Amino acid sequence: PGWQLALGELLAPMLLLTLAEWLLLAMALFAVLLGGVTSLPPGTAIAGAIGAALLVPPLCGLLLCLPFAGVLLFPAWVGRPRGGGGVEVMGQRLIFFGGYVLVLAVSLLPAVIVGGIVAGGVYWATGPLAALPVFGVVGAAVLAGELMIAVRWLGRRIERYDLSQEQA
Repeated sequence: PGWQLALGELLAPMLLLTLAEWLLLAMALFAVLLGGVTSLPPGTAIAGAIGAALLVPPLCGLLLCLPFAGVLLFPAWVGRPRGGGGVEVMGQRLIFFGGYVLVLAVSLLPAVIVGGIVAGGVYWATGPLAALPVFGVVGAAVLAGELMIAVRWLGRRIERYDLSQEQA
């Protein structure tokens, strides 16, 4: 099925980006813990890093769906410019940047709302040490659901894609 092709195309870059972002998150955590510049308690910093680390994989997958969808929706834009680009290429990149910002905002909104409601209750009952990882788990679950919807949509587009109808 097309969704398996879409998921297979997304998994390798998703893994690489997730590992790179986890490394950067770990470096930021060590800077906070060892730097002593911030007044953030170490337990809260670790709990926040765990919560953020849980959000990274599905969010990377959602953001990687955008160029994949661009290839399926606008195949003529994919080719490399012969003259090194120009104003047209800059315009395309600006459009994709706007798409990234829009996808980021639209996909994070439900995760923040649902995760905030659940984590708010946990925060009220136990405090930030438990609430931050709970927010990460709930937010990651919402983002994973959105990623599943996006992969299914990409799969349907792949199944309907007819290469013979595209121009070289």
